[in-house]
Amino acid sequence: DPPKVASITYPAATQSRAATINYTVTDGPIGSGISNVSCSMRLVQAVTPASSRLGPDPGSDFPPPPLAGQLQIPCPQPAKYGLVEGRYMFSLQLQDNAGLRTQVDYTIVLDLQPPETRVTTPVQASGSALPSQFTLNFYAKDLPSSGNAGVATSQIMLTSATAASPPSPPSVLVPAPGNSSDAVAASAPNSGRRLLQSQSPPRYLNGSDVEFGTWQNATSPVTFQNLVSGSYSLQVRSIDAAGNVGNATDAWPFRVDATLPINPSNSGSGSGSGWPISKTVVGIIAGIGGALLILVVVAVICVRRKAAARKDMPWRTAQQPLPLGGGGAHGSSNSPTPQPMYYGNPVAPQIAGARSYQPSSQTNQAEANRQWEEDRVARAIAASMEDDKMARAMEASRRAQYTRNEDASLDAAIRASLASLATQQANRR
Repeated sequence: DPPKVASITYPAATQSRAATINYTVTDGPIGSGISNVSCSMRLVQAVTPASSRLGPDPGSDFPPPPLAGQLQIPCPQPAKYGLVEGRYMFSLQLQDNAGLRTQVDYTIVLDLQPPETRVTTPVQASGSALPSQFTLNFYAKDLPSSGNAGVATSQIMLTSATAASPPSPPSVLVPAPGNSSDAVAASAPNSGRRLLQSQSPPRYLNGSDVEFGTWQNATSPVTFQNLVSGSYSLQVRSIDAAGNVGNATDAWPFRVDATLPINPSNSGSGSGSGWPISKTVVGIIAGIGGALLILVVVAVICVRRKAAARKDMPWRTAQQPLPLGGGGAHGSSNSPTPQPMYYGNPVAPQIAGARSYQPSSQTNQAEANRQWEEDRVARAIAASMEDDKMARAMEASRRAQYTRNEDASLDAAIRASLASLATQQANRR
């Protein structure tokens, strides 16, 4: 096996220009041993000078990385670099005495700028009040726009200006289903604990109590519950992965009237969308379900009508050729009569006086065979014509169905067509 990095500590996201990397490598218990360890540090995404901050000087112990990510052989232990704001790639290259090589890459972000946060909802009209439960939405963005460490968490602080202190009866904190931890994470609006008491103090939807004047972790959207009537203000700030704490938003004042009904569109359930979006989704689903139901009903009606039409349709059974031999009652033995087609009972009745073939010699047998073949072709043509008539009758019945749109009229048309065909067949017989 090739050599491996046994352990490494490095600043994945930092606000310090001095980067220190400690590592250990191994070739395993039966390996040939490490022969060479080299490394490189290269800048892969620089921050534009307009938004860059130099930060404190890291000092002479932290030189800048080699230009163009050149390899350092051997790699210093620990490896120290003085960075500028941006995203870097630190690479370790290992080689053992058997010639096997390994390269491992690590991303390091130097972020010297804090994130920005702004409140997006709710929008309160001048002089209006909010109910005791409402949902707040905010937006956080880390800076700079390129090469940042990313927002790690957001915090919210609620301040009560004139609200009366709510009663605080004894309470029992019970873990919510699926949450066995005693810790309360304000950033998880649906995974906290529920408060069992007759009159709950102000809290977040996840069950953690509101601590007025204290920064508490939260994620957007966040829902406040059980606020008493009075005036409040709140601020929001964010912290990025490098530890930069953003400036708090301007204090947003609002007034609560606990007698107002809770607005379902702003009560919040952790989704941030509220009832209007849910109502829209339900409406779309109901519309699709109704359309599918209509299609199923139409399909069932069509299938039943086709089945009824086929049930009333007479069945045609082609008869086998008449056997040779025996006398006939319709002329000479050399003039075979075409065998008719029968409708209705699949079992054909016996034909009285059917013409038979009586060849007296080999020549007569050949002539009889030829005549019989001509007779078979004539019967096939007659059957085809009957098929065409049946198809035309059925098409007329279908058109009558669509124009009248009445089952009784459709059945009458089908029966009339069948009766006409039966009469024609009877006349032929």
